[in-house]
Amino acid sequence: MNGGLQGAVLGSLLAALVGAVSAQTVDVSKLERELEVLFERAPGAAISEQQKEGLAALLQRYEGSDLGKLDYVRALPFYFRRDAIGGAARLDEFFAHHDQIENAEHRMIAGRIYLVAMREESTRQTVDKEKLQRWAERAAAMFPDLLMVARQANLLAIAPADGPGFRLALVRGMQKATADEALKDQFLTILYTPLVPGTPVQGSGRDVVAVANAGPGDVVKPAPIGGPGGTPEAGPESGRNAPAAAVSPAVAVESAKPAAPGLRIGGEVPELPVEHVANEKPEFRLGDLRGNVVVLDFFASWCPPCRSGIGSVIELAKQEAGGVKLVGVTRFYGKGMDFVGEATVPHGGKSVQGLTRAEEIELNGRFAKVFAMDYPLLFTTEKAMKETFGVTAIPTTFVIGKDGRVVGRVMGNGKAELVRLKELIAEAGR
Repeated sequence: MNGGLQGAVLGSLLAALVGAVSAQTVDVSKLERELEVLFERAPGAAISEQQKEGLAALLQRYEGSDLGKLDYVRALPFYFRRDAIGGAARLDEFFAHHDQIENAEHRMIAGRIYLVAMREESTRQTVDKEKLQRWAERAAAMFPDLLMVARQANLLAIAPADGPGFRLALVRGMQKATADEALKDQFLTILYTPLVPGTPVQGSGRDVVAVANAGPGDVVKPAPIGGPGGTPEAGPESGRNAPAAAVSPAVAVESAKPAAPGLRIGGEVPELPVEHVANEKPEFRLGDLRGNVVVLDFFASWCPPCRSGIGSVIELAKQEAGGVKLVGVTRFYGKGMDFVGEATVPHGGKSVQGLTRAEEIELNGRFAKVFAMDYPLLFTTEKAMKETFGVTAIPTTFVIGKDGRVVGRVMGNGKAELVRLKELIAEAGR
């Protein structure tokens, strides 16, 4: 190798080495300060063209370097040039290696990018549902105006691209948001409220909330008519990876397959531990109802989809000629939706936190009267709900035959779910 060529090779290697070193030795704290100075402006003022140009110059200076927890800033230019899809893809690369964006303003911008990308993706001729759900979840988690996210989602929910997976993703994102419980309750109410009174919105109903709080990695097998349905049993805890579907929520009933750990379709229903009984004698026993068709409805007062479906379940039970015993089941959550004074049903109550058991019993007593629940309302244990009956999402409604065996299980109260519930009740009565 001649001297000139050798020198060129060594020069290239040295440049590559310097580049590799610089990529590993970026002073993230210094860069963080630079960004703060760059975006400094009066409260409420928009980001100026000069600031946008300054960001472009800064990123050019750090081209090829690993910016660590600040690498998300590479997505901001996409936002400025209104390329939400490109920005979301760049943010996805960042979140493949990082959990969060610490800067509040930048987190808001990222949330807005995902919100717009979600909307644009939903209008494509061929929708990438995996992308749509991922972007919906991150929009709800990061964009501070949760109610705007809900309204945008509700508009998209009438499009063919919608499915239970889309709403489940939004609920998972909401659970990660820093908003207070009252705002999250409003988010859920908007998400499940039809745009036109009396007209169902695809993917609406208690089913969406229920599944969203199931255990992580708990995959629901789609029923023949669509995707899974259900409501979070214990409030915001974790997410379920539910398959997407472009139709209304399906019924989570699979004949001859396990309905839950220790509870199978066709299996005998175990006795339900009772910690308190409202509207009935204190020594209530589920076994005493043998000989009747029983509808066992697991719910919670704080759950908007649950509240909106109670009336339909009551009406279904009344329609059956043979008579049906309806039993409501909840547990002590330490919170609830209180309906006092002139509060209107189903969503006009007041969200209350930090309740004692006595206070929660009183709240549910008022709740039962307002919702005309003239049937036993039981408080059971969390263990019984989750382990014995396998209720990880509410509402979960079991139909029990006269012989005390499980006829079927439904999660959700959408149109398809109510049709299926009626079928199960009829089957149990034969």
